[in-house]
Amino acid sequence: MASLIFLILNPVTQLNKAKDAQREQDFRQIVNALDTYYNDHNYFPATLSFGSSWVPYMQKIPQDPDCVQYGKCYGYLANSANSQWNVLFGKISNITNIAIPCPLTQMSNCLPINYGSRGYNFCVVSGKVGASECSYISTNSVP
Repeated sequence: MASLIFLILNPVTQLNKAKDAQREQDFRQIVNALDTYYNDHNYFPATLSFGSSWVPYMQKIPQDPDCVQYGKCYGYLANSANSQWNVLFGKISNITNIAIPCPLTQMSNCLPINYGSRGYNFCVVSGKVGASECSYISTNSVP
């Protein structure tokens, strides 16, 4: 009976669920800030500094809860200082709970060269990503 309770209330599974919920919330907040930035400047920023202040858009840009301990850090990719698109990358513990893991996986040759080696399995795309953007993305690494 005790092992059955442990399986139902597995603390590692529960902790991973909580971290995944935090990651999803982080991405919603970051996307909202990026959209506000875009509305102010008519382009997305070339880089983001996760864990740092980004006033007036965010007090602090969130970073993955496992970044320091396990190296599961968020990533950001845009093509220039005047980018019309961007992609946020993350690592979800239980990807089956996510409706669309990464829209770029649905497009041919549209993943960064280090997407798999960095362990990314989730992304959010802002703006229009077509063939020329995929060409740029697939020849670059996520920082």
